[in-house]
Amino acid sequence: ETMTDDEIQTFTGSAETIGVRGRVMASARQRHFLIDATSKRDGLEPECPNAGEIFLTSLSGCAAIILNSEAAKREIAPFHAKITTHGHRRTSVPNKFTSIEMDFELSGVSQKLAEELVGVFQDQCPIYDIAVSGLGVSVKVTAVG
Repeated sequence: ETMTDDEIQTFTGSAETIGVRGRVMASARQRHFLIDATSKRDGLEPECPNAGEIFLTSLSGCAAIILNSEAAKREIAPFHAKITTHGHRRTSVPNKFTSIEMDFELSGVSQKLAEELVGVFQDQCPIYDIAVSGLGVSVKVTAVG
């Protein structure tokens, strides 16, 4: 069965308390992982990523997946992408990032092609759309080696 351009896809994630202060178990497609509260919230030093870090990692992961897929479609080899995403927020306003910065390091492509590939990510990633609709995201693209 093929999907048309206007079908709705549904994605589900869940989290539940597990009886440990400052820690929850999250799940997606029967894959489970732990999320810790920030030290500001519960006064504990987190061992697992917190929700903000999971969000930023999801944004980097979405970028890496789209870039890798697009490079394969264009038969760009060898290709390597490293994406680092930083989020900043005030401790007095914990529900908002004040800024998000994404650093892209792409190998195997020119600067122009690197910027074009990042544009594909920006057009296709729903997590990026959520991030930019809230405050905007600073993007830095560097073609290396």
